[in-house]
Amino acid sequence: MPLAAGSSPDALCVEGRLQPRGVASVTRKGTPVERRGKEAVMRIERVSRLAVLALVGYDALLRPWMLDWGASGEERRRPLPGDDIVEEVMTHHTRALTIDAPPEAVWPWLVQIGDRR
Repeated sequence: MPLAAGSSPDALCVEGRLQPRGVASVTRKGTPVERRGKEAVMRIERVSRLAVLALVGYDALLRPWMLDWGASGEERRRPLPGDDIVEEVMTHHTRALTIDAPPEAVWPWLVQIGDRR
């Protein structure tokens, strides 16, 4: 390989840059375009792995907690009004909220929100 102008015999010109002879053997192989393509594939693989890990973590840890949010164990086990109306399904989940007020004070709010409004 020819030496670059003004360089010593201990340096090589690799891709237009002077590098010591020992460093030239550990440089990445392939053209810059090939390296960018390989780096892009590696980046996509890392992002894909991270996305799969996030989905598994959500499904295993966060989702079960969210499906029965606020309900006690007793509330989750007991039959609730309207259970006989709903078709049989594979799983049942109960979310709950404790309101420190008598039913007479809460009911008008629920009716106002209502179904299909």
